[in-house]
Amino acid sequence: MARFILDVASKDSKISLEELKKVIDIHKDYFGEFVSTITLVDETNENQFYEEELEENPSLNDLNDEQINNFKKSNRERN
Repeated sequence: MARFILDVASKDSKISLEELKKVIDIHKDYFGEFVSTITLVDETNENQFYEEELEENPSLNDLNDEQINNFKKSNRERN
């Protein structure tokens, strides 16, 4: 199994229900026939989209502790 991290820029500082539904619909349309999961680890634009600043500080796009813990928590609740 492969794992991916997908960052989606929301219009505001927090993803809207409409934007979230679009992401889920795309996931369903392209991966619905496969065994797959999608996990929301952060509703904000934190730790994302620092393309121009990465040369100076490559860690800016790293997942933060809260995002990692949200993934772990969601994964454990699913099982």
